[in-house]
Amino acid sequence: MRRILRRIPATGAMAAAALWMSADVAAAHGVGGRLDLPVPLWQLAWAASFAVAASFVALGMFWDTPKFRAAAAGRILPKPFQTACRVQAMVVRTLGLLALAVLLYAGLAGNTNPSVNITPVAVYIIFWVGLQVVSVLAGDVWLHLSPFTTIADGSARLWSRLRSRAPEAERAYGSPAGGISGQSARPWPERPVSAANKSGDHSDYERGAGNHWWATAAVFG
Repeated sequence: MRRILRRIPATGAMAAAALWMSADVAAAHGVGGRLDLPVPLWQLAWAASFAVAASFVALGMFWDTPKFRAAAAGRILPKPFQTACRVQAMVVRTLGLLALAVLLYAGLAGNTNPSVNITPVAVYIIFWVGLQVVSVLAGDVWLHLSPFTTIADGSARLWSRLRSRAPEAERAYGSPAGGISGQSARPWPERPVSAANKSGDHSDYERGAGNHWWATAAVFG
């Protein structure tokens, strides 16, 4: 019985691999149309699959405990540096708001050609790839760059001033349903659509995600 149970994961993996290899061509998300690849398509698919699988295996084997817990506490900076950090945070937050406005306008009223419109490129390349590299080198950049956080924080401060009361403390999430519902909408811009609708889909997702995050911030702080 134990031998049979041990063989189940391996058998399932082999069956999934066979199903994947025998599957027909399917449409997927993308920024543009079909382009000439410098390597064969099968080689690209296998290399990408191996890279993703190897990264998860490496993280599971060599990073199973927190490595930067001690560094997360940080240190107190001198006052001039604190002032410079506050000014820098304001500048970055302003840039985040401007970027959101530009992407929404480009997605709603810009060119419908995704090769020309900045919205798909900004989401898939600048945000998904470039921001990760910058965060590794400069820290949690999204903490100050996020326009959704900026609007939520500004609304909380304005509401507290109107009521002449201090902002309420953050409340614990009673259920993970909020996060799950937000992430469940992520496949919307990933679904196969025509190139003419790609930019508008990203704008719709940005507006929907922003409303979801702001509603969550209004409830939980």
